[in-house]
Amino acid sequence: MKNLFSKSLMMAAAAMMFVSCSNEEEVVVNAPATTNEVSIALSVKGTRTASADMNFDGIADITNVAVVPYVTTLAQKPVCWETITKDQATKPEAKKTQMLSSVNLFKVYGNLTPEQYAKVKDGTFNLTADDLALKAREELGYGTYYACHPALYYFKSDNQFKVATQGDNWAGVTDWATNSGSIGDAKYVKIEGVNYAVASLAVSVMNGAENIFLETTGEPAESVDAAVKVTGIVVRDQKNFDLDFKLTGDALDVYETAEKAIFGTHINSKADAAANGNIFALLSPSEAGQKVRLAIEFEVKEGYKFTDLNNSEHVAGDRFFLNMQLSPATYEVFQADYLTKVNATVKNWGLATEEPEDVTDAEIGVVLDVDWEEGNLYEVEL
Repeated sequence: MKNLFSKSLMMAAAAMMFVSCSNEEEVVVNAPATTNEVSIALSVKGTRTASADMNFDGIADITNVAVVPYVTTLAQKPVCWETITKDQATKPEAKKTQMLSSVNLFKVYGNLTPEQYAKVKDGTFNLTADDLALKAREELGYGTYYACHPALYYFKSDNQFKVATQGDNWAGVTDWATNSGSIGDAKYVKIEGVNYAVASLAVSVMNGAENIFLETTGEPAESVDAAVKVTGIVVRDQKNFDLDFKLTGDALDVYETAEKAIFGTHINSKADAAANGNIFALLSPSEAGQKVRLAIEFEVKEGYKFTDLNNSEHVAGDRFFLNMQLSPATYEVFQADYLTKVNATVKNWGLATEEPEDVTDAEIGVVLDVDWEEGNLYEVEL
């Protein structure tokens, strides 16, 4: 995975006239509903994070954005942008739409996949929780694993937006007041703090073990680096999202391919994670107090073999796992809008297993101060 985007979105809306919206016939209010012509603008600020779908270095474009107004639980006509560029951080481009004055909630979705975006951009909100569900990785030749989340989702559900009644344009508004209900006759509405809905993981896999690898001739391998490569990671006990990005359903095991097959070097912060890490993944947050089980996958290179502690031989082309378990520190192991960093040092290749297996805690948690917010840093010996 590579290319993580900006930390925050800000949505602003200007209201005055009104027209029928999706589901308008179903809306029941105590007084006759009026309609306003609404100008909505999105701006981008903050930083992005990780390796090609998770860039750690500056603002990136955000794609497939939908702002969905609600009258209580009834979704109205979405307002959509195919791209919010980094230039719009200071120069938001407004769109005019029609919105019921009884609108009292906004949900903002960002970085939807093309398939998900197709269900909102036609003017009707048809997105379902199934559209956000993790998808099976059928191309793997072993186990039943799911893919990690395909996009760096943004999300915010906000009934505490700000309103303003004065100003010639959205960018010139300075007198914002805290909202007390519906948008009413407000000329402008602002929603702030739309952040990542997913957690991110950066892993650096390093060798600190004795060389037990042999050439197929039986001679010792010249080095561990020559004999084995990092191929991926299994993160266990992941869950799906509902439409509010809350966890739902049964626990699933997800798999992510390693970005770099060679061993990494120590990572301390998001600033050096992309340069020094091996594996990057977008994940669901873990639940409160949950211990998280992971298994790093390796492959024996052509011309080499080794025997594990169970006396099983692993030959060229075989894939195997080294297992770990992480416990929450100050933060949960995975938390939305936070980057979890793991330095995994192999101390014993003989602990290899053919499938992910349970282990006891094998970590020391150190919490850094919090853009991706800096989350937990784990030092793990395998």
